[in-house]
Order: sequence, then C-alpha cells, then structure tokens
Amino acid sequence: MRVRRIVTSLVVVLCVGRAAWALDGAAGDPAAKTTAATQQNIFETIYGDSSKLQFVMKEKSLYMNLRREIERNQRDQTAAAEVATLTNEWKQLAQELDKLRESLDKKVAQKTEANENLKLMISLYQAIKPDEAAQMLKRMPLSVSLATMHMMSPRQASKVLAAMDPKFAAEVSRRLIQNNEEAKGGPP
Repeated sequence: MRVRRIVTSLVVVLCVGRAAWALDGAAGDPAAKTTAATQQNIFETIYGDSSKLQFVMKEKSLYMNLRREIERNQRDQTAAAEVATLTNEWKQLAQELDKLRESLDKKVAQKTEANENLKLMISLYQAIKPDEAAQMLKRMPLSVSLATMHMMSPRQASKVLAAMDPKFAAEVSRRLIQNNEEAKGGPP
C-alpha cells in the first residue's frame, strides 16, 4: 500500500509538471494541447479534480510573469544608463561649445580693439606731415608699417611713400602689392 502511494505521487508530480509545461507551450500547437489535456485527465482520474494542477499552473504562470518583469526592468535599467551616459556627454559638449564661444568672443573683441587702435593710429599718421609719418613708420616693425599703409587713404599713403627712403619705400610697395595679390588669391 505504501509503495503504491509513492508511485502514485510520482506519477502525479510528473503529470502535473508535464501538464503545466505543456499548457504553457500549447498556445499554438494542437498536439501539445491534446497532450496537456490528456495529462490533465490523468491527474483528474487520480485525484478526482484538477484544483492542484490549476494551482501549479497558476504558480508557473506567476513565475513566468515575474521573470518577464525582471527582464523588462533590466532592459529599462540598461536604457536608463545609456540615456544618462548620453546626457552627460551632451552636457560636456555643450560646456565645450560655451567655452569655445567665449574664446571666440574674446578674440573678436581683441581684434576689434586692435583694429580700433590701428584706425586711431592711422588717423594720427594721416594728420601729421608725410615726412614725419615716413620716419615713424620706418622705425616700426614692417608688418605694422604695412598694415598702417594699407589702411591709409591712397592720397595720404602716396605722400608718405614719397617721403620715405627709396629702398624702404620700394620694400613697402613690393610687400603691399604682394599682400594685395595674396588677398585676392593671385600669385605671390
């Protein structure tokens, strides 16, 4: 009698397990549905009802739902981490862009200030006598002299060139022509 109970319990456990797994996989397979129904009938024959089988199936269903929820949460956490990483990268790029804008604004302000100073210097050179302007330009670095001569009115620049030492005037003229051709994209 005791052996018969143990064998019956093992058959029931096997039937319950197979029925639960078969019903879970029987969604689209008619053969699996038939197998699951047969196993459920065996269980009902032994115990008289299928309440335990339904309990096991509900338990398995809850387990599967929990497993899906855990996987979904893991995907959500991964996506949230990626969004956080991208957000941090975007903030860093925005900060770099702000720094570059500030740097550019400073350089533009410096150029504007230098240009204003150069304009003031040019207006001063145009106001003095051409021979005095020629002497002052000769003492300056050649690049400053060229920039000053370039921004002077052609009439005043020609008077200053005429008052310069002929060698220096020739060098300034050559460089002015060279700079003008380079600015236009012509040969140096």
